[in-house]
Amino acid sequence: MRCDYVLISNGAAYFMELKSSRKSEIRYHDACIKKFKAVECLTGYIDGVTEAFYDTESIFFNLKRRFVLFYKAPSINIKTTSRKPADKPFHDKPEHMLCWPVGKNADEVDISFLA
Repeated sequence: MRCDYVLISNGAAYFMELKSSRKSEIRYHDACIKKFKAVECLTGYIDGVTEAFYDTESIFFNLKRRFVLFYKAPSINIKTTSRKPADKPFHDKPEHMLCWPVGKNADEVDISFLA
């Protein structure tokens, strides 16, 4: 059990889960938390192995962590949503993941505001 993607960029690790259901934010919320927690354990293990066997610095320990669930957006917006993150949380814990609906023809997603 682990998330779909990990992107490391500019001092941050972005843990991403992709779902195709329109109700993924509700339907897969608990499962995504478990996957994100599992990947936290895995990154801790990777850091431990690199320190113990290769005598190098941790890879993930000093990185900011961001957790994002991307899911298929409904065709009609029921409520207005903001693309700006709230002051808190910073999506730095699995329980505070950002759930982001992605439109039908969205080719690019800008996650730079999560840094």
